[in-house]
Amino acid sequence: MKTRLSVAMVLLLLAATAWITTSEARQTDDDAKEATSAADSILPTGELVTLYALDDSSCAFDFDRGQVVEVDRARLDLASADMVFNRYAEGALTFAHKRDAKAIVIDLGEEYVEANRQPTDEAPQIPLSIYYSIFLDGRRIKYVDGGGTLHHHRRGQDVLNQFPDSGAFSVEPQAGHTYLLRYQDRLRGVSRLVKFQVIDFERGRWLTFRWAPMA
Repeated sequence: MKTRLSVAMVLLLLAATAWITTSEARQTDDDAKEATSAADSILPTGELVTLYALDDSSCAFDFDRGQVVEVDRARLDLASADMVFNRYAEGALTFAHKRDAKAIVIDLGEEYVEANRQPTDEAPQIPLSIYYSIFLDGRRIKYVDGGGTLHHHRRGQDVLNQFPDSGAFSVEPQAGHTYLLRYQDRLRGVSRLVKFQVIDFERGRWLTFRWAPMA
């Protein structure tokens, strides 16, 4: 009787162990899927845009509509643009150039997220620009590291500060740098938070950048 009971207990323990192992494996798979889904949702590739300093039809950009803006031939202005290249300051990007418009720009520099190399990795891994990793989570600016862990980006958080009262201002773009831009256009009733990375730049000639909305 005792032998039969012992065998039954052993079988029960084996079954429980197998169930726990299977459940843990399923949970791991579910966690991996959730992490992948989260990464896909917060790491948009964005759009690649080139502005030309000497072209009246492609020297400015409207982030709200996601398109290049040309000089208004009737009024000779760029009232529908949120960012202007080379027109108000040579070789620079100008923001808040319109009446009732405010903006704040944070230069994150040439910042990269280092790869989280595992001992079993064979292929060499490369760092990824912070542009692809940074995002808005509620009222906090965060980024994802190479291991999939979320962190608060303290420098990026400054983009949510109060708008300055200085009006129009210009920023000298730097190739490889990532910028956070928050702007408000009361005339159009628009308020946006975007990120962009300068891909290529030649002073007085052209500016190529990649951008994506954050809010």
